[in-house]
Amino acid sequence: MNLMKNSLKVILYYFLEFLLSLLVFLLIILIVFKTTVLNSNYLLKKLDENNYYEELSKNIKNEFENYIMQSNLPNNVVEDLFTIDDLKEEVNRTIKDFYNGKKVSINKEKIKNKLENNIEAYLEKNNIVVTDKSSLDQFSNEVVKIYSTRIMIASELTNVSSLFHKINEYVKLAIIILTILVLILSLIIKILFKKMTLVIPIMVSSLLILIINYMLFAQINIQYITFWNDSISSIIRNIFYDVSNILKKIFIFGVIIDCFIITMFCFRKKL
Repeated sequence: MNLMKNSLKVILYYFLEFLLSLLVFLLIILIVFKTTVLNSNYLLKKLDENNYYEELSKNIKNEFENYIMQSNLPNNVVEDLFTIDDLKEEVNRTIKDFYNGKKVSINKEKIKNKLENNIEAYLEKNNIVVTDKSSLDQFSNEVVKIYSTRIMIASELTNVSSLFHKINEYVKLAIIILTILVLILSLIIKILFKKMTLVIPIMVSSLLILIINYMLFAQINIQYITFWNDSISSIIRNIFYDVSNILKKIFIFGVIIDCFIITMFCFRKKL
């Protein structure tokens, strides 16, 4: 009878430790994603680090020049339509709106007014009378479209902003719930079994993180994957490497913590 009771106790202990390990693992993964991919400030920091605004400005101006070659207008009508600071402000606002679940839209009026003023100044300076206003309107609309499309990256993103925001909120709630569950389960194991609570969960979680990191990053050659354009591809690759490095550091930290706990336990036993 005692043997069966002890066996059940051992089974219960390892079951609870296994459950705690899964909870700790999920908590770590969610925290990593909440502080990186699901964090707008993190993304904005990556844009700065990769000189994204400068590259975006060059790409937009190159497209302007390619398009204006098809018209009879000079290049200077599309010059100085925006500054890098204007671009940065617009990009940052759209990203913040996306993360907050708001409707993502581009402020087109400012650049459109500047463009129309440049065209009007050019026509007046050269005493040109335009009879067909529709062609000028079409030109202005196309230039503004290039600007807004480049900033938006993909129009499909506007349709998922509310869903993304909900996912972000669910992840935040899940982190709170998992934290509470980890604390409660750790306390239960400590009270029932009088053993070290976190050694097995930290070890299992660290190993799972190492395996996940290997499967996701070592097996996928992210360097040759292209997303939208070179600038976006570079940023996404940078984020992938960032997450991979964070997971590696967590694994190393987990091993160090485990060694420290085991060492302290052995030292106390000797005393």
